[in-house]
Amino acid sequence: MSALRATRVLLQRLPESTHTYHYHEGKTPFWRKFRELTVVNPDISSGLPRPEIYRVPKPASRPEQPAVTPSKASDIASNEYFNRDFRRKYPQLDMITQRDLTELMLASPNEDGTKTLAADGTTALTRPADIDSPTAFTEVLAQVHAEKTNIYSATNLPPTFPSTKPQHLLKLQKGAVPTGQFEYFPMENYAIYGRARWHADRRTQEFAEARMDVQVDLEPLFTWNTKQVFFSVVARYKAPGRPDNDVVVYDRIVSRSDPYVELEDAANKYGFREVSKTFKCVR
Repeated sequence: MSALRATRVLLQRLPESTHTYHYHEGKTPFWRKFRELTVVNPDISSGLPRPEIYRVPKPASRPEQPAVTPSKASDIASNEYFNRDFRRKYPQLDMITQRDLTELMLASPNEDGTKTLAADGTTALTRPADIDSPTAFTEVLAQVHAEKTNIYSATNLPPTFPSTKPQHLLKLQKGAVPTGQFEYFPMENYAIYGRARWHADRRTQEFAEARMDVQVDLEPLFTWNTKQVFFSVVARYKAPGRPDNDVVVYDRIVSRSDPYVELEDAANKYGFREVSKTFKCVR
């Protein structure tokens, strides 16, 4: 009984073999010794690993049913193995001969991008009689790099600037808004002349610019339950045929750790729309 009890203890403590070279052996010393005596070569393994140990998850243990993906890769037809074997798709060398370069140069002789491209199938270069001759490439290359005295003519003019007329101008209006010497929000006022660019988007174009110097300490605004303060600079300007408009030219979230706001020659963050002449600081 003691021997059976010892065997049962070993069976519980050693559920699998700890042998280095064998996949599996007898679970107890008795069956290991029995195998060594009965087997022809005890150093040869059966080669069949135990699936409940070496297969995670175990075979046929998943509840999902297999399904074929709806793709071309799952179709056996026209899906040969050599096209799917990426391990053997080694890089292949590609050779470009002088004939290829000559035909390419005859097709598009626009080496620097400044010449006007001719119509398809036409070229100003002379095609060599023998395209396979060793001198065919040099002959065509000499024609491409031949210096021309007059690249541009009355019919082939150089590209012009998109606009030769002045666009909208901003003129500083000095003294339009009276500001004190120690004013916190000194503003500069501009008058707008001309018109916007024809290709500009009126919704996103900035018509005026305001420069400001701000030095203010917002620490008194923070109480025991105040964590952040929204700081903004608002300007008011007149619009043609409309009431005065207020616009936020600068805003910032100030935290308790850094309550001091200092701006030096800062520009407005948001654009002004439909500015007529002047605008003034509100707060």
